[in-house]
Amino acid sequence: MAANSLHSIRHSLIVSCQAPPDSPLHHPLVIAAMAQASMNQGASGVRIDTPDHVAAVRSQCPTAPIIGLWKQQLPESEVY
Repeated sequence: MAANSLHSIRHSLIVSCQAPPDSPLHHPLVIAAMAQASMNQGASGVRIDTPDHVAAVRSQCPTAPIIGLWKQQLPESEVY
């Protein structure tokens, strides 16, 4: 992330737009709509899970700072 992007989100609201895999909201277009609504209402960036969701959000919000992650639940780990 570029230094100016880090500066733009420092001390500001980052909205986590995620849904559990078994949720009806766990769809790239739904997550992208939530992210766009968050940005429209003043969020300075969004936190997004899974590569497909990151791509959908990037398509809808091309200038939004995105913190992307990929959560994976492993059977041998209690950590999610």
